[in-house]
Amino acid sequence: MAPVALCTALTTENCLELVRNHAVILDCTDNVYARYLLNDACVLRGRALVSASALKFDGQLTVYNHQGSVCRRCLFPDPMALQAQSCDDNGVMGPVPGIMGSLQAMEAIKLASGMAVSFAGVQLHYDSLSGSFYRFKLRPRNPDCPVCGDKPSIRTLDDSHLGTNTCWTRQELKAKLDLPGDSIFLVDVRSPVELQICGFSDSLNIPITSLQDPSMHAEVSSQIEARLTAQRTRSDPPMVVTVCRRGNDSQLAVHLLRKILKDEERELIVKDLHGGLYAWKKEMDPEFPQY
Repeated sequence: MAPVALCTALTTENCLELVRNHAVILDCTDNVYARYLLNDACVLRGRALVSASALKFDGQLTVYNHQGSVCRRCLFPDPMALQAQSCDDNGVMGPVPGIMGSLQAMEAIKLASGMAVSFAGVQLHYDSLSGSFYRFKLRPRNPDCPVCGDKPSIRTLDDSHLGTNTCWTRQELKAKLDLPGDSIFLVDVRSPVELQICGFSDSLNIPITSLQDPSMHAEVSSQIEARLTAQRTRSDPPMVVTVCRRGNDSQLAVHLLRKILKDEERELIVKDLHGGLYAWKKEMDPEFPQY
């Protein structure tokens, strides 16, 4: 069978079907949302997940959900509690992803051919600076895991609380920005240095590091409340849209802001710009600066 490239975003609507139609799933993403979406879909469809990552000089590899082994949520139940780092934001030494990808491919071949895999319930860590590989035995499957536990609370991807309802497309945001009135404002979660390079006018800069720091939450809430008070000129619920470079940190920011502002108890909508400023330039404004 000839390989088929699927040029589409991974969403709660298509992920289960994609996983169901394939025997081996490899997680090669650099995105918290995609990693947990794939994990949950693989558990729900009974597929093993070969997961690899690379950051700076290090790489990691494991096989989740294979013959009773641990899944990602067993180890990290709340994705938004992670101090998430990505190679896009923090850099990676070029050969490291290649090494981890080759090891990942080998595990996938073993799975597809029925051979015993090496890293189910085990994590491989590669340290490129020392040239060393380390194996760590992972904890057993968590019986209280929300997706693979004995009494799972996640039975569909809509239950995973990582749905695309946290996102706005570029077209949706532009349509909202073009409307008269001030019921929407943007929160740019990049660093102040990045904001100086480019950004939306009149956006509020709250770096993702401030959202991740509990000691800053009171100040963040105060900043948001002040802007909401100044802009509340319409009867519609106010809308906060988070923005970052590529749409990764902004997804994390949505969940953090919802906790900080407790928006479920008030009339407030918090979403993020899907694909970030990179996608905005590509699809909406070719003249928008890129870095």
